[in-house]
Amino acid sequence: MDSFKKILFLFLIILALGCSNDDDGYTPYNQRLIGQWFLTGVTQNGMLTAPDECTSQTYLNFVNLEDVITQSYGKDMNDVCNNTAAEAFKYAVSENLQLVLFDDEEAFNIFDIIDLSGNELTIEDSGNGIQLVFQK
Repeated sequence: MDSFKKILFLFLIILALGCSNDDDGYTPYNQRLIGQWFLTGVTQNGMLTAPDECTSQTYLNFVNLEDVITQSYGKDMNDVCNNTAAEAFKYAVSENLQLVLFDDEEAFNIFDIIDLSGNELTIEDSGNGIQLVFQK
């Protein structure tokens, strides 16, 4: 990895682990993410679609302040529910509220955090504009 990417990676980690002001009751986004989030909706071209019974098992599990496990489910051509192998990634939340997933210390996927309130998380894939809605 070249030095620019290393510096960028370290900068994003520092931002994600930044201090919070305990006096105002604010909890940083990366701390609010911790826990298991299940897919409850997908918005594409302005239309919200609820996942079927199989796809709704898809989850993001933010294990701690830097590790996330993803697990996807979907039906095959025979209408059988299958899952992908669970994958573990590093993550960071940037100052401009982007969820950045890292694969071998390189950013490979960036999501804009649209909403993180209570037990609902809405993220948008920066590459295709699809929004994913999760609930804890």
